[in-house]
Amino acid sequence: HGDALDGKGDRSGGTEQITPDRKVQCDIAMNVIEYIDPSVLRMTFGTPYHTGTGEDWETIIADKADAKIGSHEWYEVNGVVIDCKHKIVSSQIPHGRLTALAREILWAKMWAARQQQPQPDIIIRSHVHYFEQVKHDNCLGFITPALQGLGSKYGARQCSGTVDIGFLVIDIYNDGEIKWKEYIANTGTTETKAEKLY
Repeated sequence: HGDALDGKGDRSGGTEQITPDRKVQCDIAMNVIEYIDPSVLRMTFGTPYHTGTGEDWETIIADKADAKIGSHEWYEVNGVVIDCKHKIVSSQIPHGRLTALAREILWAKMWAARQQQPQPDIIIRSHVHYFEQVKHDNCLGFITPALQGLGSKYGARQCSGTVDIGFLVIDIYNDGEIKWKEYIANTGTTETKAEKLY
């Protein structure tokens, strides 16, 4: 549900990537998909900075993997409707991180009331590199954690806020029961130290 490739890495001149070649990145993504070997694969388009502004490189991956890809998708699993889209806005304040997710739930319910979108039971978003979950008005909302490490040039120099590295697993049983577990990596206990000047 995140970006399937990293792009050219223009912000750092590609200096932090294994390769800035997007064709090779597509091959790497395919290696991961083949290793996981899902019985059904669905994809959503990621952020244009990573996946292409004039082209959609993720379509190459979707074609090779025989996967459906879309911008904003709805899936039904054992009677549970899941609303999936990559992008959600970030918050500059820690206690505001749930606001965007609650807003997505309310917008989805308004669209459903107009009978223009399915009524979701679960909303999944990504993009912002932290994990959050909320239940509002009988709908579960999740922001998935990132699969990108800490300390990039852009992140260290331009961004603030904590990052969660990991993934989310949601199980939906035959009777519609929903269970989930987030797996957040322990990135170590080493603290950044202040350099003593005097």
